[in-house]
Amino acid sequence: MVNETAIFNAASTMKIPALAKLMQDAEEGLVDLEEMRQIKPENRVRGSGILKSLSPRLELPILDIAELMMVLSDNSATN
Repeated sequence: MVNETAIFNAASTMKIPALAKLMQDAEEGLVDLEEMRQIKPENRVRGSGILKSLSPRLELPILDIAELMMVLSDNSATN
């Protein structure tokens, strides 16, 4: 085995089950992926991504936020 005793930080791997749950909720009609959401200041965090730097009044569809979460590993989108 390689690195069998090494401990690794989970980092952004939690974004995968978050996306899976979002898609499941959308399929069940619990979430509308086209619903607009404001990226509130309290949800903007340091780390990777672009959302923390954009307008505080920015609104995007949930699907676009999820896309940013996965493609750019945007931590604010994850929140």
